[in-house]
Amino acid sequence: MTASRLPIPRFAFFCALAILYPTSLAGAPPDGSYVGTSQQGERVSIDVEQGKISSLCAHYTGCSGEFLCLFFFNTPCPIAGNGSFDCGSTNSCPSLRMTGTFSASSAQGTFSVKNNSCCSVAGLSFTAALTHPPAAPSNLTATAISSTAVHLAWQDNSNDEDEFAIIDTTTGGFFDVDTAAANTHEATVEDLSPAKTYSFVVSARNAEGESGFSNEVSVTTFGTPQPCVAGDTVLCLSGGRFKVETSWKTDDGKSGTGHAVALTSDSGYFWFFGNTNIEMVVKVLNACSFNNRIWVFAGGLTNVEVTMTVTDSQTGAIKIYRNPQGASFQPIQDTSAFATCP
Repeated sequence: MTASRLPIPRFAFFCALAILYPTSLAGAPPDGSYVGTSQQGERVSIDVEQGKISSLCAHYTGCSGEFLCLFFFNTPCPIAGNGSFDCGSTNSCPSLRMTGTFSASSAQGTFSVKNNSCCSVAGLSFTAALTHPPAAPSNLTATAISSTAVHLAWQDNSNDEDEFAIIDTTTGGFFDVDTAAANTHEATVEDLSPAKTYSFVVSARNAEGESGFSNEVSVTTFGTPQPCVAGDTVLCLSGGRFKVETSWKTDDGKSGTGHAVALTSDSGYFWFFGNTNIEMVVKVLNACSFNNRIWVFAGGLTNVEVTMTVTDSQTGAIKIYRNPQGASFQPIQDTSAFATCP
């Protein structure tokens, strides 16, 4: 199926916040998603994991209403022994705070919200009941297929979903771009921008609710094909077809572009701080006769943040490799880097 890129704001607020009451697992409600409605008939959801609240969401119409969610990744919101909870914050904009009480497999209480302009809506009541959403998909992969489209594939782990949600997480929020039918395991997302890196997750939905998210994947769309021109910062490898560039950043904020030195038609190295101080080496090999792929290998003698960009000048396909700040450069042995043979 094809996913049209018309993003719908999904979660306008994405953070983890500390909570107020001391932890107690005595009498904790069953784990799962509690979904219900506010007094205005709008969706409210609370996720309970290991007897604590891991996320809560509420939709509201006042103040140019939004669908706001809080995620408690590092410090889950505790549930008191009597089933009561108080989660969230009212100190920032946007914000969401929800208080209430669990009783068996249901919850009720009130919530307050602020939009980006700090317009407040308070004291909205809600009720919610434990639901049984489908299992989350897994093993999500993403492959760029053009300058404006990527292909997603995943493992379907449920047999009771009504659909799958394709969700763009590129900007740090969550935006629905489309849905895929039940019992499918792939989708194509179109109308993207060339040479841009996107991130996606997928979830499963049914009438009972929504699963957790799959793993997140990132993929870079093809750029506009251009000949590779070797220079001080550019290597042209594998017969001049593949353009290799690097950039670096130190822990004290200094940054720059790597200087390129060719060794053979397939290999070269980069220096960052001085031309006698080699930081990383790279080679790009044509393995089309072996596994119908172009291979990219690289090794580093550094622990600074490094971004290496490899571009196929014939197709515009792009692969980006990153070494995080403070980590020893890990070898890159990508034997499926480019499916752009010959």
